[in-house]
Amino acid sequence: MAHQKQITTQQPTNHGSSSNPFLVPTVQWSAGLYDCCNDMSECCYAYLCPCCFMHSLGKSINEESLCGCCIPNQAGVYRMKIRTALHIEGTAMNDCFTVAFCGVCAAVQMKLELKNRGLA
Repeated sequence: MAHQKQITTQQPTNHGSSSNPFLVPTVQWSAGLYDCCNDMSECCYAYLCPCCFMHSLGKSINEESLCGCCIPNQAGVYRMKIRTALHIEGTAMNDCFTVAFCGVCAAVQMKLELKNRGLA
């Protein structure tokens, strides 16, 4: 009896889970954008000394900076890094607009997210 060779005509697929890292399920922020006043010490720190606050935030996410105000759109970059690493729902465009129009609230939201997850 001759052994018949099987011919594959389709690429294998991964059923049940996605191998595309851009399709990973997402969650919501644990702190809302306007929950910044719930932690007045962080809110005042971000408002009164934004450069120091951003430097502190950067250290929490393993980013080096000499000063928290040296990088243009630093808050946007940090927000995208945090959102991506923690699989938080959102888009790059939303991140840019959020930090442009609600910078202090966005910065405090990032810090609160890290605190809520035990990362800061």
